[in-house]
Amino acid sequence: MLQVATFQLPDGQEKANEFLKAHKPVGNINFNRDTIVIFYEDDPAADILELLQSVTNAKFQQGIALHMLKRDIAGLNRVKNKDRFDELDHAIRQTQEAMDGQDAKAEYLKTIIEEKRATK
Repeated sequence: MLQVATFQLPDGQEKANEFLKAHKPVGNINFNRDTIVIFYEDDPAADILELLQSVTNAKFQQGIALHMLKRDIAGLNRVKNKDRFDELDHAIRQTQEAMDGQDAKAEYLKTIIEEKRATK
């Protein structure tokens, strides 16, 4: 969950530096007069969650590509356009395999997320 930490400067500079060694800021570090404001994520799996989101996005894009490939192959005469049909058929199989790979990545990342949260 997104958290906030503030430190008074210059007195709290050492504490702020120690905090930054242990916590990854989300976005920019903000300053307000003599105060430093740091937004950070306290979920130990936050980085892995970002990676899981990128896997989800990749699978979504592959799903769109698969839809378009199936749309293209549906309009072809298999006999008259054998080469193009074979090309699209091969691309469909590759895209489906890639999507299966994304599913495997997602399951693995979910396992890591559970482990990190369990050790929190």
